[in-house]
Amino acid sequence: MITVEPDGDLVRRFGEHGAGKPVYGQLAVCYDRDEKAARRRARELWRWALPGWHVMAELLPDPRAFDAASQHVTEDDIAALVPCGPDTGQYVKAVREYAQAGFAHVALVQVGAERQHDFIDWSRP
Repeated sequence: MITVEPDGDLVRRFGEHGAGKPVYGQLAVCYDRDEKAARRRARELWRWALPGWHVMAELLPDPRAFDAASQHVTEDDIAALVPCGPDTGQYVKAVREYAQAGFAHVALVQVGAERQHDFIDWSRP
């Protein structure tokens, strides 16, 4: 199972029917040495995620609808959903939510290709 929300009930229900199969959480992050730049980029590229998958997949038929539905999303809104910047603590907190919900694996997905190499360098042990 792969999901984008740390939903422990979903993990439990999946375990009832998919016993022994892996459970993955996918967490969007926006690394940048400059937190303001990360927040700006996350809002620009990821603001459509705020309404949730049920809205995006079922009710928004085209890019204009996505833009309209997300035009009032602020940087603060998106930063509450997506860890942004260089502060390791916020990433650890977000991953911990998945671990506490029963996820065995968490994939961090960098928002914005222009900082992908920086993110990989930063995230290495």
